[in-house]
Amino acid sequence: MRKFAVIGNPIINSASPIIYNHLFKINNLDAYYSRLLVTDIKNGLETFNLLKLDAVNVTMPYKQLVYGWVDYPDEISKITETCNTLIFKERIFGYNTDYKATYDALHKINIDSLSDILVIGAGSTAITVVDILSKLNKKIDIVNRTKENVNIICSFYDNVQIINEDSVKNSYDLIINTVSDLSFFEHYSELTSAKILFDFNYMKNQLCKIIPNCQYLIDGFEILKNQAFYAFNHFADDIFNAKNVLFEDEEISDLLRQKKIKKDNISLIGMTSVGKTEFARALANELNLDYFSVDDFIEKLAGKSIPKIFEEDGEDKFRKIESDAVKQIRSLKNTIIDTGGGSCIFSENIETLNSNSFVVFLARKPEHIWNDINTENRPILKHANYDDFLNIFNQRLDNYFKCSDLIYSFSKFDIAFNVLKNELKNYLNAD
Repeated sequence: MRKFAVIGNPIINSASPIIYNHLFKINNLDAYYSRLLVTDIKNGLETFNLLKLDAVNVTMPYKQLVYGWVDYPDEISKITETCNTLIFKERIFGYNTDYKATYDALHKINIDSLSDILVIGAGSTAITVVDILSKLNKKIDIVNRTKENVNIICSFYDNVQIINEDSVKNSYDLIINTVSDLSFFEHYSELTSAKILFDFNYMKNQLCKIIPNCQYLIDGFEILKNQAFYAFNHFADDIFNAKNVLFEDEEISDLLRQKKIKKDNISLIGMTSVGKTEFARALANELNLDYFSVDDFIEKLAGKSIPKIFEEDGEDKFRKIESDAVKQIRSLKNTIIDTGGGSCIFSENIETLNSNSFVVFLARKPEHIWNDINTENRPILKHANYDDFLNIFNQRLDNYFKCSDLIYSFSKFDIAFNVLKNELKNYLNAD
């Protein structure tokens, strides 16, 4: 199975998996696409290697930071020093598919006929927008929360002008938002309007809320879809060697605009001793959710401890009881579910977990997990050495991956817990 992910922070509400998993399915490609929460980009390559990823899409705030990893950037990446699609082969290939996606969207609104343009933001996405507009000889007003990044952009492009409240125009032909938080711009929105709005932030679509009555809106889903077209074609060519792949434009647009159904529960999966129980209990308490332990329920069903089940009945019997315990998830609501390390071994269990819960794969380096394990309490590892443990991890990795809605690779619990708690709040509070 080929493994793909979108990386960022925050990332939990990204719609990218909806697109790519659909494309893998209709093109009969053995692959799965997940979300990867990355908080320390310096160790990003280690995480990609740990998960054996074939490619990633990169979102904020890492598009510029990952450029330095790339061995073979495409020409647009070289110009913008920004990558949002990385493919891992013997070397790392980088592409800026955002550029082409943005170019397509701008020409859809007949950009040649527009003159007064305001860009909000000064990050990597804004650089892409400015570069495209500059090549079209457009004059651009730009506003950002801070001036430092804007000054850098202005040093490269002489058609860009920094504005403040005194210099903002009463009306623009086009306003383009490239930032995730528009709170700093709300006062400006009282001073100006626009015929056309272009909002990269598909998760919030804030721009149309604070600048109403525009004639036309391009939302971030349009960019996401366009970007996916170019990225998926790179995946097909460079990874699958597949030609003439299907990409149904209208079907993907419909998928993206469907309201996502929030799952009733949150399940934590991963290797034994990765920290699932510690995370699950703490998250249940902090998020005001119930707690359910698959291992505890197994012992309740069997009337004896898990080591006793292994000793007296064997692993096959244990796995049967484990599957029965996983089925209990179907009756739960508003619960954090603490699964066993082997709960994802069987496809039936994966289907049950996915149908009733948002699944978080907790990943740590196997050597770090091994250092924390008391093998006497782990029947499957009682006579194992580290190489045995590593083999089990590698055997289960694909199942963990294809069961996941979110992957979080971490080292220390205290820091990791707060990050994951905030990310899950974003999921629970999403519209």
